[in-house]
Amino acid sequence: MNLFFFIILGSQLPKTLILIGITIWFIQAFCYTYIAFSNPGIPSFNNRFKAHNNEDGLSYKECPFCKLYYTLDSGTNHCRTCDVCIEGIIN
Repeated sequence: MNLFFFIILGSQLPKTLILIGITIWFIQAFCYTYIAFSNPGIPSFNNRFKAHNNEDGLSYKECPFCKLYYTLDSGTNHCRTCDVCIEGIIN
C-alpha cells in the first residue's frame, strides 16, 4: 500500500525520500516472507526410536496429546492453542 502512494506522489517527492521508502518496503516484504516460512519451534522429527532404545542416555518424555517424544531439557511443551508441541516454551 505504501508503494502505491510513492508511485502516485513520485513526481512531487524528492528522489532520496522515494528511495528510502522503496528500501523500507523491500526490507518489510523480506522480513515478512522470512517469518512466514520459518519454523516457529515445532520439532522436525519424533524421537520415538531414541526413546525406546535409549541409545544416547538421555531421558525422554512423551506428550500425551500428540504422542511426540522429547528430552526433558529441551523445554518442549504442548501448546493448547496450536495443538502441537513447541520447543523452547515454558509454562
